[in-house]
Amino acid sequence: MTNCTPHMNTYLNKLFWLMLLLVATACYKEESGFKRYHEPAVLPNARFKITMIENCQPPYRVHFQNLTTDTFGNEKYVWDYGNGDTSHTKMAAVASYKSAGEYHIKLLAINDVGIDTFDTLVVMPTQQDVVADFEFGSAYGAYFWEPCPVQFTNLSQHAKTYTWEFGDNLTSTEENPLHVFWNKGQYVVTLFSECGGQEESVYKTITIAGPPRVFTITELHLLFLPEKYMNDIDTADGTLGLDLFFEAYLGSTKVLTGSVVKGVDGPKQFPVIWKSNTKISISDYSQPLLIRYYDDDFNGRPQFIATMTIDMQDLQNNYYPDSYSKFDQDDLETKLFLQWKNQ
Repeated sequence: MTNCTPHMNTYLNKLFWLMLLLVATACYKEESGFKRYHEPAVLPNARFKITMIENCQPPYRVHFQNLTTDTFGNEKYVWDYGNGDTSHTKMAAVASYKSAGEYHIKLLAINDVGIDTFDTLVVMPTQQDVVADFEFGSAYGAYFWEPCPVQFTNLSQHAKTYTWEFGDNLTSTEENPLHVFWNKGQYVVTLFSECGGQEESVYKTITIAGPPRVFTITELHLLFLPEKYMNDIDTADGTLGLDLFFEAYLGSTKVLTGSVVKGVDGPKQFPVIWKSNTKISISDYSQPLLIRYYDDDFNGRPQFIATMTIDMQDLQNNYYPDSYSKFDQDDLETKLFLQWKNQ
């Protein structure tokens, strides 16, 4: 029999404990996974709350939110609104109350384990005070550039009708209007919320800035060129196809150049994609964006193919889009991916 040296004993001892640790970890993971995905069903904990009461006097429309916990997704619900109506709505519920008074409202949450009930007494008053409030957000996130679509969210309570004055001589009676401010400046927006002879109002000031003065063409996609351009023979090496590049101009000022993409000889090469992080300054939106495509023969005389003209005012009137496609009469098709900034 061969005797193990002390070093060998130490090595085997460490190996034994490492194997034991790995087995224990695997068992723990399996047990944890089993518990996570095979937990036994428990009795649901039924709960709800009232989120809104429409109108300032009867009839009321009351909105409920289901807050039941300890659920597994297969629960069934029974709502008893205390007014003679019931429903089986899962998440949100709405009930009507024709008169003031006390109503005993009940929610039953049911699963394979059993039934849990949550009930409460709600008093519908003869009159509620109207509260006017709203919030708003720009289509551009943190920026309010002209023209600026602004979404208004009505936060009024107990009102029935609404009148908005946007400070630009335009109005709306929608509950949550979307309004476009076409010119820069300050606008005082007022909301009038009314019900049963009560009227409350609230106003807030919105400042619309001028248009963004910097944009980036993060990607330019040449989606298609007619076949007539594909049969060009490269004078440098005699091969068929295009060695494409582009130059972009704002008015007469060159603002961007795309590097050469070699050997574009058929539809399978499209789209041809250029990427950039160059910031382009805009001083005048009446100047067009011109994208001129060339075939580089590497002989010092690039051959002009075609120009795609993009109206910057069209981009502005489309609210500074993240992407923009253009197809012209020469079957030239281009798509731009854009970012807009103040500076």
